[in-house]
Amino acid sequence: MSFFDLLAWLVENAESIKGCRIDNVSLLSGLEAYDLKLHCRDGYKDLILEPGKSVFLSKTSRPVEVSGKVKNLRALIRERFIKEVETLGNERILVLKLSDGNSILVELLTRGVLAVLSQDGKILFVNESREMKDRELKPGLLYRPPPQQALSPEEVQKLLKKGDVRRILGIPQEIVEGLRIKATTPEELEAARAKVQELIERIKVGNIRPCYSETTFAPVEFPNCKEYQGSFNDLIDEFFAKAEEEERERKLKEALEQERSKLETTIDEVKRSIEAYEGEAKKLRELADKIRAEYPAYEEMLKDKRGRVKVSIDGIEVELDPSIGLNRNLGLIYERAKELEAKAKKAREALHELQAKLTNLEAQIEERVSESRISVRKREWYERFRWSFTRSGLLILAGIDADQNESIVKKYLDPNDVFLHADIQGAAATVLKCEKEPTEEDIRDAATIAAAYSKAWKVGLSYIEVFWVKGDQVSKSPPSGEYLPKGSFMVYGKKNYLKVPLELYLCLENYEGSYRPFVGSEESVRRRCEKYVKLVPGEEDPSQATEKVIRVLQKETGLKGLRALKKDIERLLPGRTKVLAVTK
Repeated sequence: MSFFDLLAWLVENAESIKGCRIDNVSLLSGLEAYDLKLHCRDGYKDLILEPGKSVFLSKTSRPVEVSGKVKNLRALIRERFIKEVETLGNERILVLKLSDGNSILVELLTRGVLAVLSQDGKILFVNESREMKDRELKPGLLYRPPPQQALSPEEVQKLLKKGDVRRILGIPQEIVEGLRIKATTPEELEAARAKVQELIERIKVGNIRPCYSETTFAPVEFPNCKEYQGSFNDLIDEFFAKAEEEERERKLKEALEQERSKLETTIDEVKRSIEAYEGEAKKLRELADKIRAEYPAYEEMLKDKRGRVKVSIDGIEVELDPSIGLNRNLGLIYERAKELEAKAKKAREALHELQAKLTNLEAQIEERVSESRISVRKREWYERFRWSFTRSGLLILAGIDADQNESIVKKYLDPNDVFLHADIQGAAATVLKCEKEPTEEDIRDAATIAAAYSKAWKVGLSYIEVFWVKGDQVSKSPPSGEYLPKGSFMVYGKKNYLKVPLELYLCLENYEGSYRPFVGSEESVRRRCEKYVKLVPGEEDPSQATEKVIRVLQKETGLKGLRALKKDIERLLPGRTKVLAVTK
């Protein structure tokens, strides 16, 4: 990201992350990039910080891991609030000032770093300690930003003659081309500087036009770019998600290819040893057979000899001991041949194991690459709740806990929507978003979700009654003198009841080029997938049931890498579950 990219991102997003609490920190799998899980007023956000490359809020699910380094970072910034978001001067350096007076600093320069600084500027954490000719980055030292590389007048003059304004101004080529900057004289160079400053001022007031090509992006149009229909942040998210996927896949294939190469080398060595063992054993037997065929001649040759006698036939040489007789010598040759044949047999067994391992590795490469691809996907805003869609495409939202129940009703329940709740204590507040008049089938689809995500599933009931009302019948205002606990509501007027079976159907929906688990009524799932499983209350814990779902769907659909969706699938299960069957 250039300074212009960073500035545009700040203008667009700085206010939205001020006041957010850093809930957790993880490392993106296979990358030197950090995922800060932020708890903000409008929900959770993932802030991705990749030193030397990028800063953005991500709507894309990415695989993460935890290391000792991440644990140290967590201890310094977790539970802190972001108070200010700014750049360090006009550098590609992002500064997040925290509620405890410390700050997170991310350099987007080449070989950039992520550091946590104390109030007096000392380094408390750095992702990579470094000693350079112009500065040192280590915990305990004062942080010093990279020195600016100023060009001498002579260097500027040489670059002007070449028309290389990009290096003089230190700006990306797409900005040069987008602003149509050309400069070969000092006067033209000053005009170019003015154009650059004008662009900075335009970005500062929110005049941002996201544009991208196969290789880059910018907050301004440049030749042969495509205008992005969305926010600049979303463009950055999508651009780097694709780049990360390619990089992760490349590294994964590289590691597995190295392992395959080692296996193939070992297999070749074992094959050669088998050939050597068997070849030598064969020649020894042939030699012994020839001696036996000419027994009297060899017996005469050994007669009255003292010390060992060397015999060579067809390149095989053995020593015969006259003191033990010819029969015993022949026995020793045959025993040696048997030993070599036994070694060849063991080596052949090892060869079969290595070949099986190589075959499994081939499948593993495909599986791991598929997992990597499936694990990176765009997440929609509603996926932080329980969610589904009716057979006609209406969105269903259901709360995971009391906080979400509260949020769904306060923020997302409109007067014309439908509110549903299982008739049992301990159930999800469920909202059917009605962009159009819902049908009876739509309401029943939503009731399936309301029933499943209730205590009725956990206690193993077969059916439960679910009531539904219009959104304007629901209120957070209790009767005078009464108190409503978090996640509770008052429902006024007539309730409509449905008897609903406790069952869910689950499939893997192809969504925007990737796969995501989808649950709902059988009819709503059938509209989205050809293969799906039926789930009912049972004895298997969610983790075991998830493993079974993955095995069944992987076998029935032929899709690879479904273990990457394990957490997503498990999150959708209401409790202990029985996986009944796959439906076609």
